[in-house]
Amino acid sequence: IENIFNLIAEIRNIHQEIPIGILTYANLVYKNNIDFFYEIAKKSGLDSVLIADLPLLEAKTFVDIALKNHIDPVFIAPSNISEQRIKEIASLGKGYTYVVSRDGVTGASNDLEFKSQHIINLLQKYNAPPVVFGFGIHSAEQVKQAIAQGGKGVIIGSKITSIIEENLYNEDILLKELDIFIKIINQAAIFHHLHVQQSDPLNH
Repeated sequence: IENIFNLIAEIRNIHQEIPIGILTYANLVYKNNIDFFYEIAKKSGLDSVLIADLPLLEAKTFVDIALKNHIDPVFIAPSNISEQRIKEIASLGKGYTYVVSRDGVTGASNDLEFKSQHIINLLQKYNAPPVVFGFGIHSAEQVKQAIAQGGKGVIIGSKITSIIEENLYNEDILLKELDIFIKIINQAAIFHHLHVQQSDPLNH
């Protein structure tokens, strides 16, 4: 944990403007004291923490300590979430809401369903933080789908990990491939966001 926060601090020293968030698990936060975790997270320059396995019934303590340290607590909205849980996420969450784009295990997938419109409608109804889609997204077309459904961004992990693994021993090619992939994703997101905005007759 110390090494990770040191790395985040290095990145923050170079890039003051970019948001930095982490996804972690409750045992890593709880193990060395919740207050201590969020205090060093704040010192590193971190913006948000998503604790993937944190039950909402236990979340209030974590949320209070996170907010005390000016860190956004982020929550996941799976495809089978109830309306009551969505109300709780809207009340507790800050920064963004991680909406799961498909059922199953994580990893790049060509079979994304994006059957999440009812979840997005409910999140908006209860003024939850903006929707960010994750779980299996790895192409420009899927990014367009996510934004068309109301997403304000996407989270991509497995595809980037695979690019690193494939080019682990050639740093020049690795950086080039990452640069190309991220530019393709960013262009798809920006272009489709503008297209959706311009197509909306209520948007001025």
